[in-house]
Amino acid sequence: MTTEITSNSYKDGKRVEVQTVTYEKSDDLYALANAQRRYENVCRQIETAAEGAELENLRAEKAKLEAEISAKETIVAGYDAESEE
Repeated sequence: MTTEITSNSYKDGKRVEVQTVTYEKSDDLYALANAQRRYENVCRQIETAAEGAELENLRAEKAKLEAEISAKETIVAGYDAESEE
């Protein structure tokens, strides 16, 4: 991953920075694998958690990770689609 800062501006006491970030497939595969590991850990915790707030929080985290994994899989699949063109 490389980051290139294209501009900075100041407005209302804040700095706004515009960047171009370039990812390689290996960056996105690493992010996908990391999300999958977190998902597996949450699933293991759900198996042993007692009913209650903790279990509900874990289930919410699991659903969030499922969405994140799906999004990252779509990103990785984009590399394959690009090579087919």
